[in-house]
Amino acid sequence: MRRTKDWCASSDSQNGVVLSANRTTRSVALTAAGDRYLVHCQSILDRLELAKAEAAGLCAKPVGRLRIGVDSTFDAHHLAWLIHSFQERYPEVTVQTSLVREFGRGFK
Repeated sequence: MRRTKDWCASSDSQNGVVLSANRTTRSVALTAAGDRYLVHCQSILDRLELAKAEAAGLCAKPVGRLRIGVDSTFDAHHLAWLIHSFQERYPEVTVQTSLVREFGRGFK
């Protein structure tokens, strides 16, 4: 792990601006430029966390279309209730049903 003093010196030389002053072994005081830089860096890190959370949310939440093929002997009342419950829970999913005579031939 790099020491804080080394990091501060490296950051100062990379940015061409002194970001910290009054460096001791126990503390580092930021300059006005360092304070502004810190605010921007924190904003970037916050936005990165938000982007990661949104990406995870998109992957975790079902979206799209669910196609169900049912036999004519299936009780349509139970299916309607299940579809309604499913769509209340996952409103971003559209459900398409089809009556099929032979399994596997309901959709093209």
